[in-house]
Amino acid sequence: MKAGLALTACMKNVSDEMIGPLAEEFEKTNAEYALGKDISDCLEAMSERTGSQDVQFFSTAIRIQRETGGNLAEVLDNISHITRERFALRRHVRTLTGEGRLSAIILLALPPVLFLFLLYLRPEYILGFVGTKIGRYCFAGAVGAELFSFLVMRAMMRIKV
Repeated sequence: MKAGLALTACMKNVSDEMIGPLAEEFEKTNAEYALGKDISDCLEAMSERTGSQDVQFFSTAIRIQRETGGNLAEVLDNISHITRERFALRRHVRTLTGEGRLSAIILLALPPVLFLFLLYLRPEYILGFVGTKIGRYCFAGAVGAELFSFLVMRAMMRIKV
């Protein structure tokens, strides 16, 4: 766009020069436009197909620019900068929560592994434990606590960016 190409020509270049799902989506959008559909409707359809918030920003920016005017190249440059920053922030959050995720995996895996280890080494301990009514209740409570802790740890590690 900075070189003076029209939006549709730029979208055609993206579909021709890129690979993967992005190229396919732009190719579908170009095909819809070639069939006479309004470019705003084509971009809205692409946004709905992908379900990506970044594509929605792109689509909305183009539709607003078409109605109000302005420098589309600068707007798209700002959107690309924001998208890159969001990806960097996601990577950073994933890095910071890595230790917590590993701790959660270890803490969640330890009781079942220990149970199986004891079942292998000393089956009479485990069979004596689960062979009584109170032992089964305790075992069910332990499984419930394990599931609850899994849900709590998963909620703590899920950070939306």
